[in-house]
Amino acid sequence: GLVAFASILQTIYPNLFVQNFAIAVCILTFYVLIQKPEDAIDPQLEVFNSKSFAKVLDMNHRRNTEYTLIVCHIEDARLINQMLGTAKMDLILKNIAAFLENTSKQCVFYLGSSTFVITVYSGRNESFRLLQTIEKRFEKPWSAGENSISVSIRLMDIQLPDDIQSISDVYNYIDYLKELDNRQKWIVSARNVNLQDKRRNIEIEQCTRRALDEHNFEMYYQPIYNVHTGKIESAEALIRLRDPEFGFISPADFIPLAERTGLILRIGDFITSSIFCFMKNNDLQTFGIKYIEMNLSVIQCMQESFAHDFISKIEEYGIKPEMLNLEITETAAVNSPKILTKNITSLNRRGLSFSLDDFGTGYSNIRSLLDLPTDIIKFDKSMIDTATTDENGRLVMKSSIVMAKNLGKHIVAEGIETEEQIKLFTAMGCDYFQGYYFSRPLPAQDFLSFVRKFNFRDVYNANNA
Repeated sequence: GLVAFASILQTIYPNLFVQNFAIAVCILTFYVLIQKPEDAIDPQLEVFNSKSFAKVLDMNHRRNTEYTLIVCHIEDARLINQMLGTAKMDLILKNIAAFLENTSKQCVFYLGSSTFVITVYSGRNESFRLLQTIEKRFEKPWSAGENSISVSIRLMDIQLPDDIQSISDVYNYIDYLKELDNRQKWIVSARNVNLQDKRRNIEIEQCTRRALDEHNFEMYYQPIYNVHTGKIESAEALIRLRDPEFGFISPADFIPLAERTGLILRIGDFITSSIFCFMKNNDLQTFGIKYIEMNLSVIQCMQESFAHDFISKIEEYGIKPEMLNLEITETAAVNSPKILTKNITSLNRRGLSFSLDDFGTGYSNIRSLLDLPTDIIKFDKSMIDTATTDENGRLVMKSSIVMAKNLGKHIVAEGIETEEQIKLFTAMGCDYFQGYYFSRPLPAQDFLSFVRKFNFRDVYNANNA
């Protein structure tokens, strides 16, 4: 139409060369608007890609379209890739893509990470039939050249728009499906999934990032009592987060999330600087404190330069290495790669001592006691509670203490709350107690005041008298 109009105009006015200009405008319009097939299609699997999926989601959301998404996630793709190689894995994925497309007669999308999505517009009965057909097919092995292998999948149906509040919920459901383990059923319905935990994780991650930027983290110190001297001789440094909007957030919530997102390295830097600043500005030995226990993340220890950087920071603040005890969890000790062991050994040679934390939480391995240079074994509160109430628990606890003592380790009982526990675990041979019986974790200055009164109570009592 534009070219025809320009041709007529040029016929009437021969001096106006508008026809070629109109043709150029048309060509430019085609160039901008027409999408190249390779932009929408996964070139290897020959189904639609994640970019196309995002466009379909957005278009249907704006139109409030009723349809179903069937998500198909391959659970053991990484294992198959290791067994057969990338080429064979790609062939299996291509066969699965072809099957899903031929069976569904619908649009199939590949989102990467071994995850397919099918859009079903023909009603819920059809989506239910398709789920059953896919499940039945995956009960049989898949061919990859001369190899034949079983493939495990997880399926989910998402009814839109009923099952979502926003487009992001679709991706949250897909993430949820990918995180399930193989003990849970094959087919999961989105309507039975509570996304509250996922949203809560997003909020916690936002709070953690804000805390790092706005300095909302604080360090608290929980006293550790020496059975033999009757004094508070050390403390465990514990990080706390109190967000201006969401209030107190437990380390049990934000630490695992920070490890998954990589924020743990920034948190580790904050913890180290805060503890070293506290130790530099206060002569802890005058309070009777011999060392501060500091928790280490596995991810920190797995950094190639961790030991070197940590020693540099000790020297920068002028901290005596013997006044630091670094805690590593038993899980980390059992599964420690070479680089973690190398870092710990390097720090130990420079005078730092180590504790094995959370002992007895289900990952016990005698090699962790023998291979790593730990001086202290910290028995977890769950083991303490079991030993307090159960005879078999007491036998396990007592045997574990004897074993650790024979290996030359000192014993800390965590989570001590009663006089009964004090007597029981003193008789068993524990060297240190930590728990609410003595004190909750305290802010730095409150901790120093508590230790001064506790360790020099005879002086305080005499003065008050």
